[in-house]
Amino acid sequence: MASFFGELRRRNVVRVAVAYAIVGWLLIEVASVLMPTFQAPEWVMRVFSFFVIAGFPVALILSWAYDLTPDGIERTRSDPLPQAVSGATGRKLDFAIIGTLILALGFVVYNYESEDAPASNPEAVVDEAVDTSPVVVEERRDVLPNSIAVLPLESISPDPSDAYFAVGIHEEILSQLAKIRDLNVIARTSVLGYPASGKSILEIADELNVEMVMEGSVRIAGDDVRVTVQLIDGATNTHLWTEVYPGTLSDIFAIQAEIATRIAMALEVELLPSERESIQRRATNSTAAYGLYLRAMTTWDNSEGNIGTPALRASIEAYLDQAIEIDPDFSLAYAQRARFYAFSLNADIGTQENYVSRREEFETLALTDLDTALALDPDLGAAYETLATIHQYHWRRAEAEAAYRRALELSPNDTDILINYAYLLGVLGRHEEALRLSHRAVELDPKTGSTASALGASYWLAGDLDASVAAYRRAIELDPTTSPTDLAT
Repeated sequence: MASFFGELRRRNVVRVAVAYAIVGWLLIEVASVLMPTFQAPEWVMRVFSFFVIAGFPVALILSWAYDLTPDGIERTRSDPLPQAVSGATGRKLDFAIIGTLILALGFVVYNYESEDAPASNPEAVVDEAVDTSPVVVEERRDVLPNSIAVLPLESISPDPSDAYFAVGIHEEILSQLAKIRDLNVIARTSVLGYPASGKSILEIADELNVEMVMEGSVRIAGDDVRVTVQLIDGATNTHLWTEVYPGTLSDIFAIQAEIATRIAMALEVELLPSERESIQRRATNSTAAYGLYLRAMTTWDNSEGNIGTPALRASIEAYLDQAIEIDPDFSLAYAQRARFYAFSLNADIGTQENYVSRREEFETLALTDLDTALALDPDLGAAYETLATIHQYHWRRAEAEAAYRRALELSPNDTDILINYAYLLGVLGRHEEALRLSHRAVELDPKTGSTASALGASYWLAGDLDASVAAYRRAIELDPTTSPTDLAT
């Protein structure tokens, strides 16, 4: 054993191990600082670290097998090198180790001083557009914990007709975030007006009562996609990170999952295994089907919940039909088509002659699609929400409540589920539960008249007329077209 360690020293293996450990650590530290500056994706850092670590045993093997001599690198001889040669090689390695240690200590001191500097944020990726002037922040009320507002993504695609893609991706990111129980995610309807408002991030965060705000853009050209997002601290206007996700249409689900995961990490929220699995699950393997689905959802959103003319309803149905025809396993498309049919139970009642048959037709179509959607994906919150509304329509109270409860477990930040479930509980006389859900909906959707109106309905059902009137007045302030019976569908 003694001779083995002696051989390690003779072959300078120990010196090489120390030198490599120091150099490797220094390279990883420097890379961790520089890579965010160049907006390198996280996987680049992971791959770089892997190769640095994997090189350690390789360096040891090479140092055992080869010697550094005045004539260059030679295979290690079985007999010891002359003392003058081995001593010179050892001194060179010692000098290299000492020099590397000095560099490492210098980097540690520099990094420590940078972290202590008051204007510095080592995790921030600040671009040239960031305002670095001093910001005076007024005292804010207690914000929602673990809260975020995701502003509509700007479409910078060359073809204006591709603007639907940015709208759809924004909604899908919100849908992914809505699955995370420990987050508070502001509803889409409350953030829509801010890009054109000219308000600062500080003002937006204060009005929505959130910790963080995300903004970004989407560019699509042919099959190429680039999503750029930045996360901003709502109290200080500090850019926490900026990320650019280039790829193709087939990468869009991975991009959406990565964004949702990064947001959860920034808010220090631990994802449950079921939440992580749901976020990372691909909705479809067909980019064509997904594009049609996004077109359908954007068309529906632009109708402001009214679907409108028969031609508009037909276009929504056609997009979803085509998406399902391309990918018969597209569970989300089935769920949304079922929602479309369930909505049409009241929105498209037909004529006096075919009123009953028309409603029966829509219900049958909706239930068939729901069965298919849940068979493909049993954890689809949107499907349970639609199933609950159908049960509620027929006043099957126990079945409706069970479906709402399951939908809320899967999508705890979905304000439509909160509002409709609260209304059912209010009608059932369970006013404390109904008001809790209604207030939760208002927290997540504070700028929408229909949500305030739903709170007014819960108070009215509970017999608190003063609070009901106050909520309805707030609803009219937010949207003068809001009616007292304006509940989400």
